[in-house]
Amino acid sequence: MTTWNPIDAPQDRALIADRLTPGLCEITGAGSPRKWDEQAGYAMTGAILIYRGIGLAHFSMRFRLFTREHWEEWAAIRPFLLRPPVGKLARALDVQHPVLDEVGISQMVIEDVTAPEQTEDGVWTIELKCIEWRRYTISTAKPDGSEATPVDPLQVEFGEAMDEYNRNKLALDKGNP
Repeated sequence: MTTWNPIDAPQDRALIADRLTPGLCEITGAGSPRKWDEQAGYAMTGAILIYRGIGLAHFSMRFRLFTREHWEEWAAIRPFLLRPPVGKLARALDVQHPVLDEVGISQMVIEDVTAPEQTEDGVWTIELKCIEWRRYTISTAKPDGSEATPVDPLQVEFGEAMDEYNRNKLALDKGNP
């Protein structure tokens, strides 16, 4: 698999629902987040980390419009970016851009569309705030930890004592003193 090289193959536009974005498109904040649960106890240094799965990326697409053609392109794509009518469900949109491909994002929902804002003389910027959309999957597997044995001698002693207790309890439950 080859990776995108923005120096040799610059990409100034994206595809949203198979429609070319207007003006110059800049994508910021796209990533590949992971969810981690940090569990620390009282008077403990450090914490136990539990991997909770893949998070959803939040990113922005900014369109810089500065020609008549850019505004015509905006007028053509704008209806697909509007809020769904009352009573209708919002739908995810297919999206394609090399920056998003780098982190595995191929579908998104729109969180917000800003009004056009003049950022320079004759240059207007419109921002789409997006959230990655990915079908959920159910996973009941527990995350694996390190395979290293505990170094703390008290932890080793406690583990051995618990093993002995469980063996004795099992023997008593079976009627063997």
